[in-house]
Amino acid sequence: STNADTGTPATTFGGSSALNQDWSQHAGIGYAFANGFRLETELGHRWNEFDGKQAGTTSGIRAGSDVHVWSGLLNGFYDFNKSGRVRPDVGAGGGRARVDLAADSPAARTNINDSDTGMAYQGLVGLGFAATDRLTLDVGYRYFSAQDLEFVRRSGATAGATSVDYTHPAVTAGLRWPFAAPPPPPPPRPPTP
Repeated sequence: STNADTGTPATTFGGSSALNQDWSQHAGIGYAFANGFRLETELGHRWNEFDGKQAGTTSGIRAGSDVHVWSGLLNGFYDFNKSGRVRPDVGAGGGRARVDLAADSPAARTNINDSDTGMAYQGLVGLGFAATDRLTLDVGYRYFSAQDLEFVRRSGATAGATSVDYTHPAVTAGLRWPFAAPPPPPPPRPPTP
């Protein structure tokens, strides 16, 4: 969803706008510590279209208007039950996001076609399922947010500033593969005399 605050006179982009849930892609590389903690750098892309409805306004944003978000985040995780077949985890991340917003409100003859970069954060929870000794299937939920983005809003020949908050909750599925060799098995116990 987006939440825009423009003030008067162009209130068409004020209020909250719902976005259709479209695909997002994420790729990460990191390091897993023996104590259950993991660190990773993540690159992500999200794309959403506006659903044509807007709360708190007299006219909506045209359906098909869209937003693209590219993000680079540093995430930290803690894996519970690290050696089990099912491995719950919890995590948080922070970094930067570039948001490209193309939104049009025909009734008010107002549009935004601009980009801004700002701070971003996310919270993550998930379950890892050990498919093999090395391959893990990850299923999770993430809540991503980029706050206080500034866009140029045009209404006819007049331009003004619009402050937008972007949030993106998502259910995700992915694969995790360790590149390092697995730790060797513990040595056998010596025979009891």
